[in-house]
Amino acid sequence: MALSKKSRPYLKSFPMWAKWLVILLIVSVLFLYTRIKKVWMWPVLFSRYIGIAPYIYALSRLESGDFSNTLSTGYNNIFSMKYPTKRPSLNTGSILLDGVDGGDYVWSVYSGKSQAVRDFLLWLDYNNAPISFSSSSQFISFLKSKGYFEMDETQYLQSFNSKL
Repeated sequence: MALSKKSRPYLKSFPMWAKWLVILLIVSVLFLYTRIKKVWMWPVLFSRYIGIAPYIYALSRLESGDFSNTLSTGYNNIFSMKYPTKRPSLNTGSILLDGVDGGDYVWSVYSGKSQAVRDFLLWLDYNNAPISFSSSSQFISFLKSKGYFEMDETQYLQSFNSKL
C-alpha cells in the first residue's frame, strides 16, 4: 500500500532544491567512497588536497610498508612522521624507535590512522604545498625539497610509483 501525499507532510516542508541537494550529496559521497574505500582517508576528500588523494594514499602505503611496519601497526604513524619540533601537530605523543639506518629517532604517535592523515595534511599546509601536482615526480620532488625523506629521489620515486 503506497502512502498518499497527505500522509507524508514532511516532504512538503522541504523545497525542491533542498531535496535535490540531499540526493546530490548522497551520490557524491557514494562516488567518493568508491574511489577511496579507506574511511581513515576521508579527511583528504574533504580537504583542499582532494586532487592528490591517490598520491597521499600511495605515500602512506610506501612509508608504512603497506601498513605492516611497527610505526603503522603499533602507533598509527602511517606516514613515518618524526616528532615535530617547529610546526604544529596533531599527534598524541612520541616514541623513541630505531630508524631504517640504525639511528634512534623520535616518532609521532597517533590515536588512529585518520589522525595521522589529518596531521599529514597539516604538514602540507605548513610547507605551503600546492593543491595539485602534474605528475608523481613533481609530488616527490616537492617532498624531497621539504626534507620529507632522505633517500635518493629517483629510487624513492620508483618505489612510490609502484604503490600508485
